[in-house]
Amino acid sequence: MNVPGGIKVTAGDGVLVLQTDNPAFGMLMNKQVHLNNPQTIELQWGVDTYPADSSWRQGVNREAIMVILFFGDQVPADRFFLPDLPRFLGLFLCDEDYGDRTFYGKSYTKTGRYVCVGSPPPNLTIVSNFDIEKNFRRIFHTEQVPPITGIGLEMDTSNLTDGRAAAHIQSLKIFRKEVQTSDN
Repeated sequence: MNVPGGIKVTAGDGVLVLQTDNPAFGMLMNKQVHLNNPQTIELQWGVDTYPADSSWRQGVNREAIMVILFFGDQVPADRFFLPDLPRFLGLFLCDEDYGDRTFYGKSYTKTGRYVCVGSPPPNLTIVSNFDIEKNFRRIFHTEQVPPITGIGLEMDTSNLTDGRAAAHIQSLKIFRKEVQTSDN
């Protein structure tokens, strides 16, 4: 299957593979999600080919794979030409060791953040565990964590000289916080 934007998507043996041969951008999106009290996410995934010249540290914000979690209702975008989106966290794998560093993008600077959650060598599947609740509160300076209202899977090698990249994802699990209710 080809996703608009030049990304080839294949599935088999319990693995979803994303691949580009040229500079490309695409996203698979599920907007029919409503998960209250999200606490952690566990991703089993890896990068087979990192995009050349990508470096979030140097402002070249490109990646072979990103899982995006959207929270709550849409809020106004910071630029008039961008669509309004809910607040979001983009989790990605990078070939430079950032140590769970949080980044601002060039757009959605008030409503979106990006976190490198690992830097495995190519062709290795790893398990990433990310504390959604703790990080959302820290990043957005709030006590309330809205429900997850969308999940996206993105690949972006656009504007790179060599846009080749490949990544895979085997599982995505979101665990919810147990909430105590009162019988009063």
